Amino acid sequence: MIRKDVLRKSFPKSKAEKNFNAFIRAIYKGLYLYLINKINCSFTEGMGITPIIIAGSIGVLDIFSFVNSETNSLEQLMINFCNEVFHNQFNRHVFKREREEYMREGLDLLDITFGDNDDVLELIGWKAKDRYGILPALSSHSKAVGSTDKSFANSLYAKCANHKRFHTDLLRSGSSFGVKHYAGLVLYDTKDFLEKNRDELPIGIIDLFQQSSNLFVRNLSNFIDQKPRITFGRRYTKKDVSAKFTLELKKLTEKVNSTRPHYMHCLNPNGDFSPNSFNSTMIVHQLRTFGVLESLVMSREGFPHRYLHSTFLIRYRCLMVNHLEENIDCRNLVQAIIEQLPSVKQRRIISTSFDLNNKRTPRTQSLTDNNAGIVIGKTIVFLRRQEHQKVEHLRMLKFSFLSTKLQRQIRVFLLRKKLSYASSI
Repeated sequence: MIRKDVLRKSFPKSKAEKNFNAFIRAIYKGLYLYLINKINCSFTEGMGITPIIIAGSIGVLDIFSFVNSETNSLEQLMINFCNEVFHNQFNRHVFKREREEYMREGLDLLDITFGDNDDVLELIGWKAKDRYGILPALSSHSKAVGSTDKSFANSLYAKCANHKRFHTDLLRSGSSFGVKHYAGLVLYDTKDFLEKNRDELPIGIIDLFQQSSNLFVRNLSNFIDQKPRITFGRRYTKKDVSAKFTLELKKLTEKVNSTRPHYMHCLNPNGDFSPNSFNSTMIVHQLRTFGVLESLVMSREGFPHRYLHSTFLIRYRCLMVNHLEENIDCRNLVQAIIEQLPSVKQRRIISTSFDLNNKRTPRTQSLTDNNAGIVIGKTIVFLRRQEHQKVEHLRMLKFSFLSTKLQRQIRVFLLRKKLSYASSI
């Protein structure tokens, strides 16, 4: 070959399509990182600080909901992994908030345990010491010479078959595996898992960017350059997709844990993007996959109904015999209510227990259980759900009795007035 000669090399169709998809992903990655850099710089311009120095911030974290498509690949596993991590973080945050309020109100730590999904995170490989770890296994197979998607899937079956969250399907053991997430079972097709995880650019792609006549396209190469670094004679290979994703996710959770998070779940009313249309099946599915039902279960296991002492007195003082007195102590009121609870012997309350595997099981519980389920704190009265229903029932009976008594007095008054008028004629 002489200078300026062009050497052309033909690729099979499958290889050409993979190179093309890698090129498109590189463009998307460069644009995404470019926009993040621009946005971060715009927030700090004119404030006299660099993007690294942040005095205070309000962040909005928008994440995908749980995904279970007809065909699930590495992308869906990453999304569901992220949901599992933040579902775990949400559970721990709520439990921590409960503990803090109990301590603030001077209560002993009550025997309330909340379910978690630590076993799912163990299976996926959230911690480095996890003995299972789908993602660590994926990283090791991505680096090994001669590994295939089938060998990766077979290694998972050999390593994780006994894990209760791992779904085994021997008929498809070489092409798929299943994970029993908190929102349900998801089957993942291992086709192209290793290639997507390596995320390697074809040779010459960076040069192609840098030789572009468009300045913006040339600048994108600064955000997608994947050349390995050499430091002190050691060669550092770039991290694969799963390793980078796990590292960034850990940084994000650490940042969220250092803040005071507030949670908001957005529900899509229908799949047609049309107004005044409410798809109840779709809504229930979202409530299950978002973990909202688990939040309800968590609330029911504790004391979901809470009143300030003053509010509790105003609402329930009618249940005391001397309710017209001005100085009524909250503790005396609670004691009087507890003494009245066993008197309601005939009424039974229908409660509903939610099974997160898409089942609802009604159960009945008697009102005459010994545990009152009412606890007085320094400033708040705590009531369990069933006890709150009992107290509300007593309040309704009292109001019904008082309203009947009031009607009787009014009717007697009107009748006496009518008779008095008749006798004076």
